[in-house]
This record gives sequence, structure tokens and C-alpha cells, in this order.
Amino acid sequence: MPSVETCIMLRTLLVAIAEGEMNIEKQRKKLGKLVKYEPYSAFQRIDRRRTGFVDSMDILTFLRDNDFQEETEADTYYLMKFFDVDEDEKLNYTEFLTLVLPCDNAKLRNEIIMRPNYYVGLLDFLPKAIEYELCKLFVKEIAFHAKIEKLKQELVSKADFDPRSGFKAIDDWNYNYIDFANLKRFLKSTGYIATNKELAAVIRRLDLNADSRLSLEEFVEGTKPIEPYSKVTTRSLVKTKSRPKTAKLRSSTRSKSITKKKKGTKKFKRGGHTLKGSSVTGHQSTEHLDYSPKKLSSFKNELSESKEPEYVNQKKRIDLYQSPEGNRSHYGINPYQKPVSYNESTENRAEYISPQRAYTSHSPPRTREYSAYSPRNPAENIPEYGHTLAHTDEKELVSTLKDLLEMEEDLENYKIDLSLKPDFNLVDLFRMFDTINKGYITLDEFRSGLYLFHIYASQEEALLLFTRYETVNKGTLNYSDFCDIFSPKDEEYSSSLRVRPSYYIHKPYYKITEYFHPETRLAVENLLNTNLRVEACADTMRDHLSLLPSFNAMEAFNTIDMKNLGYLDAKQFKLLLEAHGVYNKNCEYLVDRFDKTKDGKVTYVEFADGLRKY
Repeated sequence: MPSVETCIMLRTLLVAIAEGEMNIEKQRKKLGKLVKYEPYSAFQRIDRRRTGFVDSMDILTFLRDNDFQEETEADTYYLMKFFDVDEDEKLNYTEFLTLVLPCDNAKLRNEIIMRPNYYVGLLDFLPKAIEYELCKLFVKEIAFHAKIEKLKQELVSKADFDPRSGFKAIDDWNYNYIDFANLKRFLKSTGYIATNKELAAVIRRLDLNADSRLSLEEFVEGTKPIEPYSKVTTRSLVKTKSRPKTAKLRSSTRSKSITKKKKGTKKFKRGGHTLKGSSVTGHQSTEHLDYSPKKLSSFKNELSESKEPEYVNQKKRIDLYQSPEGNRSHYGINPYQKPVSYNESTENRAEYISPQRAYTSHSPPRTREYSAYSPRNPAENIPEYGHTLAHTDEKELVSTLKDLLEMEEDLENYKIDLSLKPDFNLVDLFRMFDTINKGYITLDEFRSGLYLFHIYASQEEALLLFTRYETVNKGTLNYSDFCDIFSPKDEEYSSSLRVRPSYYIHKPYYKITEYFHPETRLAVENLLNTNLRVEACADTMRDHLSLLPSFNAMEAFNTIDMKNLGYLDAKQFKLLLEAHGVYNKNCEYLVDRFDKTKDGKVTYVEFADGLRKY
């Protein structure tokens, strides 16, 4: 048996797997709740070469297109390999679905699959919010693999650890498998009280055949390092030796026949249902789209020679001691599982759905006339002052504020980077938009100015950014509003930028297309793209809050205004976030976002307006 120290290290690995999988699952749901998101269109967007597959370079190029620069080809290679069932070093559409579809919300999963697809050309992009959230999903998967790989190496480096002893330490009643009951007992014995969601996340990530239990083979594969992580992150990619095809648990229930999607919509039957928008041929089984796609290693061959054959190919069910959780199919989501019924009570299905309630019975119907659904404005039906949000709605509010804060910090970094360019000044930039020197710009002029930086935003996307910064509400941006788009919140950088004199407007031989150095123009382009992306994401968050059945702006305002001051400041935002385990010193960014009068205080009217769906 492993020592106490080794058992604690094993616990640390399992808890990290649970936390990482739950975080990734949350991102899958967040992506899936974007109403314009459709998986095949996303697959087309990444598959620029139209090969019918996505490889590591396709994913890396997609990340670079959205200004995610830290990830390497090695990172995307190992991300791709984890989901590569047939080990051909590329993802077909079915394998891509295992990466992007949520696992523990069957209703949302089915809704995503049923959405009508739309054609994405070789040079087309998805809406900015979708591209950003899809990139975040890839980045979170990469970070998860890096963290888990390090913990695996630390665990296997222990002299008293081997996979069988670790398996036996958890399988205390000799079931010959790990289920929710014995996993929970093991974690409790090592000092960690796990929730059902955490247990489900561990099983889901490591379970290869979707039976909601872990065999010895699956446990070995889940705890075995790929290779020294230094090689994973830094080595130049070379073609690896082909490994034996050991994913028999999966290949027995899934055909490898994948066809490239034609124009229009094909149909195929899955479990008696006709689904639209998939590239999977009709005869292909999709029984295990939901389980973790990590392959079994050659360890299976070693097991046949083991002195302990009782652990090999045995899945005995001991009914006397079987935990009721062991038979719950929702932990290993089955694609045949029907969507949650609209008339089911929330209490009866509390374990089966996400705590995020955007797709409960109050969600819009899944039809082509989706736009006909009119979400409720969170500022409507204002209750009596003093009422606060229910706990679930408060968590949604905190999640939204946390995401907004992270995006504002990202935006601030781009603003600081631009302000440090020696040839950049706001006067010359404003002239590029206000070409006839009126002193203000309209929405059409703003879009025309974006074209100068090769940014072709839609009317809707440009309007979101325009509305964020206009203060007079007359459909125009004056010079002061325009400066706010580009000026850092940090006073040191902002003050030096605002007093910087113009240069190009005094030299008429310069065309406006020749203003600034190429590097500076690129920095302006990056900042504008980030601004557009942030506002698109913020609009999606507002839409999400408006769909919550019991959410309204006054209760949200009261929840933050703990001292009943009648206004919100950075300290109150900070207290609310810290109460939910979110620690950030830049909460004044949230005040700046809502505060139209720039007095350092957010009134209810300003707060409600910031939550209003434009």
C-alpha cells in the first residue's frame, strides 16, 4: 500500500482533475450558450484548408488569429492528441465534438447539435464573442494538461507508488473498479470532502468506455504521464512513433467513417432522433461522444502477464455494496439520453443540470424562430428596495462581474502598450476618423475609420463599442469620448498621452492611411479588436442575465450595496467578489465601466443601464 504522503499526492492529482474538468465544462457551457454558436461552423472556421480535419497547426493558427500568443505548437499538439481517438494526429468532426460539447447538461448539448449550421468561407470569421470563448476553451484545456502532467510526474516519482497500489488504495472493498462511493471514501480518508459534481468530473475525465466507473486500465492511463513535461512544452515537434491501437473499448462502438459536410444540411439518425447539422454518416455510432477521449496505453498488454489477473477485464457488480451513484448514467452522458423535460421540477433534477440556469424551463424554445423570443430586461419589474438576489442568481452575477473584470484588465494592457508608442497621439488618430474636422464622429464614420485598420466590424458590433463610450446619447462620439476608448485608466500613462501633441495633421503631404508607424498601427488595430471583442462578450453576458427567470437589476444592485449607501464603489464590488473567493485589486475598472458621469460612484440608473440589453 502507498504511504500516507503518497496517498495525499494521489488525492491532490484527483482533486486537480476534478477542478480542471469542472472549469473546462463551465467554459463549454459558456460557449454553448452563445445563441449564434454552432459546432460545425466553428469546425469550418478552424479548418481553413478544407481538409475535413483539424490538426495542431490549425488550432494554433486560430489562437494566433485571436491574439493568443503564449501557446506553442507543442501545446496544441498535445491538446489535439488527447481527443484524437483513431490516432491519426488530426481531429475529425466527431472528435472535435468531444472537445467542444458540454457533458453534464443534456438539454444544452442537444440544443447545440440541433442549431442550423451556416457556411463559413475560407476568409470568414465567426462573431468575435464566439471566437474569443472558443479560444478560451482551447487555452483552458492546454493549461489543464500542463498542470495535470506535472502532478502525474511527481506522483510516479514516488518510490512506493505504482498504478495497482494506487488503484487498491481507492478500491477498498475490492470491487475491481472505482466508482463514486469508494472514490469519495478515499478522498475523505485523505482529508478532502468531495462533492458529487467533483466526483462526476473525475470519473468523466478518466472514463474511457462511458460506464461511469474506472477499471484498472482506465486508472493507469489516467495517472500515467505522457512524457517529461519539459519535452511537452519545449521540444520541436517531430513525428512520433505510431503507438499500438489500444482504444478498443471505444472503437468497438464507434465507426471511423467520417464524411466531409456538404453544403446544406444533412440528417442522420441517432437513437431514433433525426439530427441536423452534423457531418457524421448515418451508419456511424455516436454512443460515446461524451466521455474523455484519452486512449488506453500498451499497459493492457502488460496486464495479461500480470500475477494479479483478477484485475484484468473484470467489471463485477457487487449489488450488496453498490453505491446508488454507480448507476447514474448522467455522469457519463449518453447521447441517447433525452433532454430534460420542461415540466420536471427543479428539485427532482438538481443533480442533473448545471447550477447555471440559463437553459432551464424558462429558456427560449429551440426553434428556427429563435429571434422571436424576447428576453426580459433585467431592469424591468423592479422590486422593493432592500431585496437581494437569490444565491444562484448572486453566483451568476459574481461570475459575470469576474469575467468583465478580467476583460477590462486585458483591455487596459493593450491601452498601456499603445500609449508607450512614441509616435502615437490621440489628435492624429481622431483626425483619421473625423476626416472633415467636425469635432465629433458618427457611427458610420467610426466604421469607416475601422476600415483603415483592416477591421470590418458589423453594424451591430460597432454599435456596441460606440454605445459603451458615448456620453451625450446623441449617436455621436465627441473627442473626449473617443479618447476614453484608447486612454489607459492608469493616470500616469493617461495623463502623458492626453497632452502629447499632434504631428501628422500639420504635414499635409501625409495621407491619413500613412499616419503612424506600422508597428503603432498594429497596436491600434489590436486595441480596437480587443475593444470590439470585450463589448461583444459583455453583450452576451447581459443577454445571459436577462434570461435568468428571477434576476433583476435592483436586487443585483442591493446585493452589491451591502451598506445601503445608495451607490456602488470599488470597495463594494471588491467585498462581493471576495465573498465568493474572487480576489482582484482592480475593482475600480468595474466602476469605470458602469459610471457614465465619472464621479467614482455607480448609481442604480447607471448600473441598470449597464445591464440592459442594447
